[in-house]
Amino acid sequence: MRPAIAHPTAVDAAAKQRTQHRLRAKWRAAAAAPQLRGRRAAAWLSVWDSACAAQRVCMLEALKALHSASNSNALEEDLGDAAPLLLTRITSWWKLRYGAWVSDGVSSAAAASMKAAGAATVSATQKISAKRGAASVPPPSTTAPDSSTNASANGSSLAVTSTPAAPSSELLAQVEAITIFLRGSRFLLQFRRAITLLLLHVVNAGRVYREMVGDKEGLLHVLRALQRETDALVVAPLTELLAVLGQGHPRLASGIQTGLLRVLADAVKPAQELTATDATSLVGSRRVSEVVVLHTARAIRALQLQREQHHYAQFCLGDGAEAALEAGVDYVPIVGMDCAENTWGFAGMPAGEPPRGSSACDPLLRPLSRCEYLDTLFQLALADQDMALQVEGCELLSLAAKNLRFTQDILTRCLDAVDDDEYVIHGDQEDANVQQERLRRQRRQLSCGRTAALLLISRPMTSQRRQLLLRLVSQRSGHLTFLKHLRLTAHGDTATVVDCCHALQFIVRAAAEMQRQHMDFSCVSRLQAASGASGDCTSSGALWLRVTEAVQAALGESMFQLLLFQKLSESDCMAVLRAARAAVVPLGGAEAC
Repeated sequence: MRPAIAHPTAVDAAAKQRTQHRLRAKWRAAAAAPQLRGRRAAAWLSVWDSACAAQRVCMLEALKALHSASNSNALEEDLGDAAPLLLTRITSWWKLRYGAWVSDGVSSAAAASMKAAGAATVSATQKISAKRGAASVPPPSTTAPDSSTNASANGSSLAVTSTPAAPSSELLAQVEAITIFLRGSRFLLQFRRAITLLLLHVVNAGRVYREMVGDKEGLLHVLRALQRETDALVVAPLTELLAVLGQGHPRLASGIQTGLLRVLADAVKPAQELTATDATSLVGSRRVSEVVVLHTARAIRALQLQREQHHYAQFCLGDGAEAALEAGVDYVPIVGMDCAENTWGFAGMPAGEPPRGSSACDPLLRPLSRCEYLDTLFQLALADQDMALQVEGCELLSLAAKNLRFTQDILTRCLDAVDDDEYVIHGDQEDANVQQERLRRQRRQLSCGRTAALLLISRPMTSQRRQLLLRLVSQRSGHLTFLKHLRLTAHGDTATVVDCCHALQFIVRAAAEMQRQHMDFSCVSRLQAASGASGDCTSSGALWLRVTEAVQAALGESMFQLLLFQKLSESDCMAVLRAARAAVVPLGGAEAC
């Protein structure tokens, strides 16, 4: 018997790893050399094309370490005159690599799986043939031709015998493929994070560099990669990068905003509503969609806040243009929506079918319809898996409601959710599933109630917006809805309690003002004798009188006076909460409260 020869694979691997560490340290030191200041870009360009991927990553890490706290002037001064050429090479390499990462990983995993499956099948066949050959022929007289003859003679029995080994072979192949893919993903994660952080630093350096990053094809690569991203360390800077480009890139801003909304809509879309195309594009991404959804929603909120600031800034001009723009102050443009959707309020008529010219290019750049947009935000606000998603959804809904075209639909759906009559407790008769469903419904009621309260206390509050909100509240008995929301709110949720109390104060003060206006008419009988408008005024006064009486009966005289005349503090809001919970709900108002 020959002695076994030990192959020094572990020793070779350790030596190779030490060599790689020394090479990377050498590359970083050479890239960050202080004598290169003022001509660093030219020096790097001389070795960039011939450098391997690992050396390029070391150069990018060195640049990030050198200028993590620098401004654009310091960055340009250090790189020198060849800075635009270097940044062009970096962005081109990033686009090429980032677009191919997912496909490379999937193809390499599939190839490894097929290779491992084939190797396992061949190995199993050889082992079985060897065993059967050993059992049928005595070892001393067995030769190679005889073995092959026996194996071929027993081909049918070998096929039957190898069938039970197929599941284990497939399992081993899957394990091998997953292992190879994970090894590659660790390597790819280093690239993704390093390059994304560098590009985020580049786009913040100025408009010239911002316009160099990406085009329409590169944007589609980034959006598809964002859908499939699995690591929060990459998702966070990637969405920040898209948000910066969406704010300051003149050619890509609209496409980036639409793409972010489409990514969010596809991620929160219920499984039963997915089409075949959506299901194909989202394979493997829905397991990690919460990370993508959270950071994408934050990026959209940042873009919407900036759009809102720019919109309101044009109404503070202080000249004659302010009066002309007054009609459109309540129609804040919505990020990612079609231009016709955003300008609906200015024209005073529905915009009709939005143009779909961009939908022929790619589904990710197709603008959302009004219904799709609202459904996406409500799916996010009613998410059960994470409170952070609910908060982002509520914030986006409150921002969207500042466009008067969306205000009525959002407030109506929120009030419908809080007024859900299925919120009934049957004592010990309910099982665990019913209890979980009740808690889930209560969380949705709290989320929608929080959104409705934000709508009523949002600023600025124009007369047109105020009239619409009060009309919806009076028609839907919104004061009872907010009393119910206050009773459902936990005592420790101080922010929600304060917002709900301020919304109740808004309703109570508006009701008192309406009654005052109604009482200013000295001759009620003469107004009733007049034509139609008088009867509407009288019925409106009676309606608001019922509102004040209901709130006063539910909270008591002292709390009602507090809401009517005082500026609410946190302790005052807690007192209102205790009064609402201590109130005895009448039988007729049990469903509402």
